[in-house]
Amino acid sequence: MTGRAGRRPRGSATAAAVIGGLGVALLPGLLGLVPAHAVLAEEVPRTRVATTSTVKVTRDGQRAAHLSFRVRAANEAGVEVTNQAWARAACRGCRAVAISVQVIVEGHVPNLTGPAQPDRPPVVIARNIALAEDVPRGVRRQVTGSGGRAAGCADCNAMAIAYQFVVVGKHRLRLTPAARSRLATIERQMRAEAIWSVSHGVSNGLLQARMDRYSRQILSVLATGVVLWPH
Repeated sequence: MTGRAGRRPRGSATAAAVIGGLGVALLPGLLGLVPAHAVLAEEVPRTRVATTSTVKVTRDGQRAAHLSFRVRAANEAGVEVTNQAWARAACRGCRAVAISVQVIVEGHVPNLTGPAQPDRPPVVIARNIALAEDVPRGVRRQVTGSGGRAAGCADCNAMAIAYQFVVVGKHRLRLTPAARSRLATIERQMRAEAIWSVSHGVSNGLLQARMDRYSRQILSVLATGVVLWPH
């Protein structure tokens, strides 16, 4: 599952919110496809992992882009992961782009097929959030997470995209060295693409399409790069 930012025509205010949950790559015969809050246990310690990309621009004409990219593979009883992109433009003729990518491989997770029971805490919790704010000077602060336009905005532009990939299995898992190397290459390409696109005035729609292309490449890497831990 990948988070996506909303779009508006060039020259208007743009904002987006992606409220995600659990993005899962399913490897046949190896992993379970687990919806958010569906993996349950009575008392399981969870490791917390947070990835955040934050961009704030406050000077007229300023343009800035930031990419956070985190890869983590572990074998633990439970995990709580949060991925968040936040972009804020508080000026005129300015642009802020925040992109956050989180790749989590979690093995040795019990009770993948257990029925949902509200009275028990989930073993796997995942949150994926993108928030963009357009706050032009002289206009009261307004959050436009639905993709709407801030009142009175004069070419202020904020865009946030969050991609979260969570692979869960009940057996011990690992991410192969080749997969890690490929993900590192994708990270470099995404960062360069984002910075170049913002500095050269590439539209939000085209930038998102390019980022979506990289997200599909990540899914492809995980489909073959997550394997059982050798005994």
